[in-house]
Amino acid sequence: MLRVVLQIIAVVLLVSTAHADSDRKLESDIVVGKRYSFHSETLDEDHQYRVILPPDEYDQNRSRTYPVIYVLDGYDRHSLTTYQLASNYWRFANSMPAAIVVGIPSNNRTRDYTAVHSTVGLQGDERPELGQTGGAAKYREFFRQEFIPHIEKHYRTNGHNILIGHSFAGHFAINDMLSEDRIFHDFIAIDPSLWFGDRFLQRKLAALQKGHSLSKGSLYMSSALRGIDTLNMEQHEATRSKASLFEDFTALLMSRQLGNFSVRMDKFAREDHVSVITKTISRGLAHVFEGYLPLQDEKPERSLALYIIQKEIVKDPSILTKHFQAFSEKIGVNYPPEERLITAAGVMALSEDKLDEAFELIQMGLEYYPEHPTMWYGLAEYHEKRGNVPEALVAYQKVAHLSPEDAYAQGKIEELSKGVQ
Repeated sequence: MLRVVLQIIAVVLLVSTAHADSDRKLESDIVVGKRYSFHSETLDEDHQYRVILPPDEYDQNRSRTYPVIYVLDGYDRHSLTTYQLASNYWRFANSMPAAIVVGIPSNNRTRDYTAVHSTVGLQGDERPELGQTGGAAKYREFFRQEFIPHIEKHYRTNGHNILIGHSFAGHFAINDMLSEDRIFHDFIAIDPSLWFGDRFLQRKLAALQKGHSLSKGSLYMSSALRGIDTLNMEQHEATRSKASLFEDFTALLMSRQLGNFSVRMDKFAREDHVSVITKTISRGLAHVFEGYLPLQDEKPERSLALYIIQKEIVKDPSILTKHFQAFSEKIGVNYPPEERLITAAGVMALSEDKLDEAFELIQMGLEYYPEHPTMWYGLAEYHEKRGNVPEALVAYQKVAHLSPEDAYAQGKIEELSKGVQ
């Protein structure tokens, strides 16, 4: 009887779902990023990769260049997670710039991500699946000689390259960080395989001279501890060893002369090797771009709300140029004043009829982002408030040139043209 009831329920649900689906109108598919294929002469392989550009921003703000976040094991889920977190920090918090996300899976991650050949697993046992390890040097050359130049040729990049790697890919990231011919600027290592190759990374770090100073950049590294208190004695000892490896590596790295290289390492007691991914990427991006938002050092006990920051910028627009000059010097990459902060403060200044401050902000925006329609909108509104109709008309015409489908700008052109005839 129960089986019959369940079958009836299943049929009802199937019919009702099909009926509901027929009532729905699909307006459009949501497509995030694009997949491409690239042939590597170095590896003699074809590699697929995904590129996710900042939505709308990339096409509208054609005078802007962008940092690139390279995601190893860059399958859809890792790339989309990185994109979502980076987008939130940029779009809603203004605490990092808009960024290009490039996800690239390896054709053989065991081979490509490991710096030395070793067939010894985490628990000290022989692992046949590790037979092809030790190809990281060649994979690094693929990145240096082919893939990064390929991305920089096709997209507007600013030279700020960030690498995200998990597990063996985290091993790859730290190996590059410790190399004299370092490729990437910043590193987010998610629960990296510090155990691999008889603690190869620990030994490589120990071999660096005491006075060796890493160039400007940063590392954020996590360790997932959930599962350490397992009842299986072999796993228990292996995971305990993993935890102590993290402590040893952290202590040794912090004992080195880091100079302008910023390091943060966190342990997560309630996360496992997989669940720690999202949290590490989030905190890692925050660490890489720490200090991007101006005025945060003014009140270290709490973060200033964006509204308060905009009010302060309206009072003194030079806050933006001074801050981003200092930020660029600190991290070693040139970043102009954030466009969204210029725009928000400019709108606030116009709404409060602080026209001198608004004009200073608009001029700043036009200096750094001359191809962004928003900046010309600000100039047009400024001239309208000043009663400068011909100048406002010219600004709206520039908006229409940069954004031909902008109906509002076309309407303003028609309206103001009557006043100058």
